[in-house]
Amino acid sequence: MNRLTFCRLIKILLKAKPVLLLFLITHGYSAHAELPTNQSFKFWQLIDPEKESFDQILKTPEIEWLEMHNGYSSVPLLSDEYWNATKGEVFWVKVQIPRRLSSQRIWIELSPNVGLEGQLAIYTKGHWNWTLPAGKQNSNHPDLPVSFLTFLLEKPKSHHFVYLKLQTSQVFNFKIRAISDETFISSAVMSHIFNGFIFGFLLLAIVYNLSIGVSAGERLYLYYAFYVFSTLLYLLVLSGYPRLFFPEWGGSGSLSNLTVLLAIFGANVFIRELLNTRETIPKVDLLLRYQQIALFACIFLIGFVSDLVAYCFAEVLGIGAPAIVFIAGIASLKQGNPIARYFLVAWLFFIICGFMWAFMWLGLTEPSITNLRLLLLGSAIEVMLLSLLLGYRFSDLKNQTTNLTNAKLEYQNLSQIDSLTGLYNRHGLIDKIDEMIKSSTIDLILLEINIDNFKQFNKLHGHLISDQLLSEFGNLLKTKVRRENLAAELVDKENNTSYRRGLVGRLGGGEFTILLSNCSIAQSRLYGERLKRDFEGISISEKSGTDISATISIGILTVQPKRSIDQVLIDAKNVINLAKEQGTSQIVIQSSNSKS
Repeated sequence: MNRLTFCRLIKILLKAKPVLLLFLITHGYSAHAELPTNQSFKFWQLIDPEKESFDQILKTPEIEWLEMHNGYSSVPLLSDEYWNATKGEVFWVKVQIPRRLSSQRIWIELSPNVGLEGQLAIYTKGHWNWTLPAGKQNSNHPDLPVSFLTFLLEKPKSHHFVYLKLQTSQVFNFKIRAISDETFISSAVMSHIFNGFIFGFLLLAIVYNLSIGVSAGERLYLYYAFYVFSTLLYLLVLSGYPRLFFPEWGGSGSLSNLTVLLAIFGANVFIRELLNTRETIPKVDLLLRYQQIALFACIFLIGFVSDLVAYCFAEVLGIGAPAIVFIAGIASLKQGNPIARYFLVAWLFFIICGFMWAFMWLGLTEPSITNLRLLLLGSAIEVMLLSLLLGYRFSDLKNQTTNLTNAKLEYQNLSQIDSLTGLYNRHGLIDKIDEMIKSSTIDLILLEINIDNFKQFNKLHGHLISDQLLSEFGNLLKTKVRRENLAAELVDKENNTSYRRGLVGRLGGGEFTILLSNCSIAQSRLYGERLKRDFEGISISEKSGTDISATISIGILTVQPKRSIDQVLIDAKNVINLAKEQGTSQIVIQSSNSKS
């Protein structure tokens, strides 16, 4: 994915934001449609620590009950009831059942309800009976898989009032709804489908980044997978799903406090690695490091402190830590980090929805299931954008690695090439010959070539003329190896076809070597004769206009597979010396394993 594609995706998501929010709000209200107005329930709340028994509650005058407008609990942030909620105080809710009611079963749902537990009191057969919430009831008919604190009320028209006795390990923050049986089924299904898409996407992001982190050995992707995993756990807890599997303690607030701190801790570790704050913004990194230590300490202590202190940990760090991370992103952007801009866009989705959620728990906004939906959606968008960013980064790193590898190979190749002739130099040639000998299963043919009397030629005509001769010879050897060996097809009865291979290089001075495969001694001699003739056709013009030429001598030997390269070089030196002893423009053939 290139940078242009990544930017386009972000612009599309930004443009689609209002549409997504509209869908979310529509889903939030349609999935939790309440009963018609003429069948609406009425709710009142009461928090009075002095009235401990249910009989006292029944005798409480109506004037002491506070009406719950639109079903929202009303416990101000600065009130004693807000901060004493975790100490065991009871929150009473009186529900008035409308007389005109067509449904035979009514579901009373309290959402969002992290940390909330309770019982429903119903007057039947002359006395009040306590009913457990769905998931804990021992009834003949199976309950729907509800994830919020929900009570089933059979034959509601036979009752005038029911009472809820609620306790919490966090704060009393919820909205109560009365939903008909038919509507509740459709809303529950829609809610689980919506949540399933969000959780499924987060799970895919975890697997994808975990696989990249393990295969590529990149810590950043492992940190990100841990962050998304912690976020997934937190959202699962907020959505109430632990109630489905662990009804006895699924509504515990301590689990949400733990998971939110884990999610923030994972984000802190990931952001430090993503923005490389240690190298680019050390002062901000110090702040993030202290924050990371504080988060770790709170995670460790959360099982030993009271529910109220744990809730304060979660709220303070839940608001403060994301803000500090956002500041780190701005500081990184000012330092010119190209990734910081895209990170800030992604983080902005989460931080807005997260703050709305936190303000709801502080009682600054009314509790609503829409806030939960926004948090789920904001988290999914953030994870998607960051996954795209990391995918772009991985692609960019992969391209950089490929370019570096190619550059390294090119450098290695250049370091093995003789600049004058364009052939392999001594180091490169010996390495390549050694590789061919070790990998070959058949005999090879080596041609050791010397320009006759090259030292005298150099002294007589000068370096410039000698260099021109070497350059022309290099071009000739490259052409002949490519044309007469690599493209010359030979018929092989066992393998149907095979191709000759040639390797050529300059050992130094006027010394050259050619290694041929799939070539016989007779063919190599013919090859050497043609090479001699072509070399003698090379002429270099002096300033005086005189054409200068030279001759070469060639030693040909057979090289057996797996033979030592040192021994091959010794044999090649011996056979070319035999050619020189016979004069100039000579070709001598000798097996490399014969005695010189």
